[in-house]
Amino acid sequence: MAAEVIAVCNQKGGSGKSTIAMHLAAALHGLGHHVLVVDADPQNTLVRWSSSATEHPLPLRVISLAAAGNRIHREVAKYVPEHDYIVVDCPPGISTSGDTEVPVVVLGIAGLAIIPLGPSPADIWATQGMLHLVELAEAFNPDLKTFLLLTRVTEGTVLQREAKKLLAEFNRPVFKTWIADRECYKQVMGLGTTVLDAATLTRLRIRGAVPAAQQIRELAQEVIRILS
Repeated sequence: MAAEVIAVCNQKGGSGKSTIAMHLAAALHGLGHHVLVVDADPQNTLVRWSSSATEHPLPLRVISLAAAGNRIHREVAKYVPEHDYIVVDCPPGISTSGDTEVPVVVLGIAGLAIIPLGPSPADIWATQGMLHLVELAEAFNPDLKTFLLLTRVTEGTVLQREAKKLLAEFNRPVFKTWIADRECYKQVMGLGTTVLDAATLTRLRIRGAVPAAQQIRELAQEVIRILS
C-alpha cells in the first residue's frame, strides 16, 4: 500500500478548501479506502471540525502537521505506506519569510492538486497566483495532475456560465462535478460531521444534505478515475 497524496489548495480564503478536503476524505473512506486527513493550515480548521462531534466521531483520522512548515513533506511521507489516500488541506496566503511555500512543498509529493474556487471573477482572477505555485511544483514533480473545482455555485445563474468561460482561459482541466452553495456545509462543520452522515442529518432535518452528498460522491469518483 502506498498512498496517493491529494493537495487541496488555494491562496484565497473562502474558496471552500477545508470543506472540500474533509468531505472528499469522508467520501473516499465511505468507499472503503484507508484515508488520512492532514491539516497543514495553522488555523487548524479540520482538527477543530473533527473534535466538534456531538454524537458520533468522524470515522477519519485527522492530524495537524502545520507546525512542520516547509518540512511537511517529510512528515507526510511517514504515513504513505499505511494509507490509500492522504488528503492535505494546505494553508492559504503567501509566505513573507523567504521560505519555500508550504503548498509548493506538498504539491511536490502530491499526485493530484485540487484548486477549489468560487464563481466570481475576483475568485477566478486570484487563482492565478495559486497556479504559479503549481508551476513551480511541476518543475520537480512533472507527474502532478492539477484540476480546478468550481465551488459555492448557484445553479443556472449567469455567474456560473461566465465562470466556466473564465476557467477555460487557464488551460487547466476542470472537474465535471461542481459544488453548490449550500447552508448545510456550514451546519455540519459545527456538528463535527459531514453531509454524508445521512442518519444524523435526517434526524436533525438539515436541508440540502442529500443533493450535497451526491455531488461529493461524484467528486470522489472523479478523483479515483483521475488517479487510477
